[in-house]
Amino acid sequence: MRQRVYLVDDDEDDRFFAEQGLSENADCEINFFTNGEELIRHLQHLSGTQFPNLIFLDLNMPRMNGFETLEVLKTNPQWGTIPVIVLTTSNSIHEKEKVLALGAMDFLTKPSDFTRLTEILASLSPCWRDEA
Repeated sequence: MRQRVYLVDDDEDDRFFAEQGLSENADCEINFFTNGEELIRHLQHLSGTQFPNLIFLDLNMPRMNGFETLEVLKTNPQWGTIPVIVLTTSNSIHEKEKVLALGAMDFLTKPSDFTRLTEILASLSPCWRDEA
């Protein structure tokens, strides 16, 4: 079954590398959003059967950052069960604790090379496929 994955990140290069990594490891449809506002507007027009199987969320974005977006997602009864993995350049313990407290499934620091990103995405694939 084809999985729906959303990637919310304002960095074009990061979106490109994540798309490459995901497409090498999973049969999935990938949708991109450059900030939390775009994601929330999109989700408001979907029914439950159309929701993504997983959302990758960056923290540092304009308009609505990852913390704000995660809070909106996890406090909404329709979206609260969608697994969210924070994928960010940050390696802050404080930020990790905060996103996990807000309901994120995991907090991952973006690796500096494509090979490592592909490995991370491949290792996560069985986790979110089971959510479908």
